[in-house]
Amino acid sequence: MNKILQKYRYIPIIDAGIKNSGSAYEEGLKRGVYIQEANTNQPYVGRVWPGPTTFVDFFHPNATQYWKDMLGRLYDKVKFSGIWLDMNELANFCDGACEGPKGSYLYDYSRDLPYQPGSDNIESHTISLNATHYGNLSEANVHAFAAFLETYATNEFLKSKNLRPFIISRSSTLGSSKYGFHWTGDNSAKWEYLRGSIADNFNSQLFGFQMVGPDICGFGGNTQP
Repeated sequence: MNKILQKYRYIPIIDAGIKNSGSAYEEGLKRGVYIQEANTNQPYVGRVWPGPTTFVDFFHPNATQYWKDMLGRLYDKVKFSGIWLDMNELANFCDGACEGPKGSYLYDYSRDLPYQPGSDNIESHTISLNATHYGNLSEANVHAFAAFLETYATNEFLKSKNLRPFIISRSSTLGSSKYGFHWTGDNSAKWEYLRGSIADNFNSQLFGFQMVGPDICGFGGNTQP
């Protein structure tokens, strides 16, 4: 049986949001590594699966070591072989701010941009554009790099354990393929989604991703017999 188990590899799925309680959260507060609210300079609070959450600011000089230390705590308990990074666009169950005033300032900020990609609310299911990163960088200007830097930090951890870095990320940008692979995210168990996944794969390879893939049978809904 031990020989059989040695052939298996465990890859846990890790969400980007840090639950607002517990030792990992407290350690992040101590090191000051969370994305900040622009108006209060307090950790930005979003909401994902655990409830209220904060998000690691990977632009902070302490963030990579913090991330490696927290992965190390998990690795001490479970000797995983890779990491599956999820919800790292950054995803948020609120459209922008979850707490605090939602006055004209936030409203105007998200709609008075030099470029609007489409007609939908650009803060839909993600954090506020005026959330602040280390160095006074605004989320509006660095949104695409959150997953890139998270993938890099995860890659650094796996190498520190002499593991071949195997990282699957739901969010990626140009250059991410140097440190991890891309997964096309949640889809539905419908033929049109399977058809669309073919274009997803080919397009991602044009962007430089040597390994990319979808949920072939669909994430949502039931498959047909």
